[in-house]
Amino acid sequence: WVNNHAHVIRPKNGCADFAYLCRVLENYDVRPFISGTTRGKLTKGQAEKILIPIPPLEEQRRIAAILDKADALRRKRKRAVGLLAEALEAFIELTIDQAVGARVQCLGECLKFMTTGGRNWSQYYAAAGSSRFIRSLDVQMNTISDEDATFVDAPDNAEARRTRTASGDVLLTVTGSRIGRVAALPDELASSYVSQHVAILRPKPERLRPRFLSYFLSSRNGQRQIAKWQYGQTKPGLNFKQIEGFEIPRMSVTNRLALRMPSRALRTRWKSKGCKRLDLACSSPPSSTAPFPGSSDHALRIRLGPGQGGEQSPQAWRLVRGRHGRLWRSPGPVAAG
Repeated sequence: WVNNHAHVIRPKNGCADFAYLCRVLENYDVRPFISGTTRGKLTKGQAEKILIPIPPLEEQRRIAAILDKADALRRKRKRAVGLLAEALEAFIELTIDQAVGARVQCLGECLKFMTTGGRNWSQYYAAAGSSRFIRSLDVQMNTISDEDATFVDAPDNAEARRTRTASGDVLLTVTGSRIGRVAALPDELASSYVSQHVAILRPKPERLRPRFLSYFLSSRNGQRQIAKWQYGQTKPGLNFKQIEGFEIPRMSVTNRLALRMPSRALRTRWKSKGCKRLDLACSSPPSSTAPFPGSSDHALRIRLGPGQGGEQSPQAWRLVRGRHGRLWRSPGPVAAG
């Protein structure tokens, strides 16, 4: 059953293939046929005026089959990227969980500067090519989005100098529904500006690495502290004192993972003190060895390559998806390669 907000379209036998018709209409710009200003509507009469190409029936089926295969490949690629993101998150969580067992220190001890952006910067909005203005919606977990980017012509005053970012900064959203999103600032965005909802955390280089801080605050442990200390019900927020009180692992900078921002490739390399590379690779174990039904294509193998000491026996761990969608480390190592 359908309501009055949808049309039922049924092609004539021998005239149009159903799958082909769906593909054509999915990619058809129907805006010229829509009436109404406040609430657009595609009436039956206007829908009947839509012109579509009608090749021979066999050609329609061939086109539809090609588009179906392309769509299936797109879905698989999206799923593979999602699995890689989960593997990266799982590895980060494993690393953070081990680090949290060490001594802790207050984040404030490791920061040399902290501030938030100025108010009413919409008056400085400018065309692309000016300085980048980073809003709270631009700060994603461990990345800065470039989608629908905003730019400003910053004034020459004290506020602009205070809120200008620098290489090595970490950005944290401190108010609103997006509170707790954090990302290390890419070098190419240095000298940009931030909104009032975003805090600039500038670590002391000798005490804390920006990417380590970003990954820690985005981990379960970091997000748990953010949720604990934020105030306000209708509009949650974090103040400087609360941020300075966050507890982070106390360890030397050389012992922390020099985590690199993940690339879009399905194979990612990370550097650490005892490991020259970390390869993440999707594997497809036989269905008979699947940890639970339906998981045969969800296993991921993490392999640590030869370390700085020159050892040739890589260590390997296997992460499998649990019953509730979470990735878990298997009880023991698996064969490398």
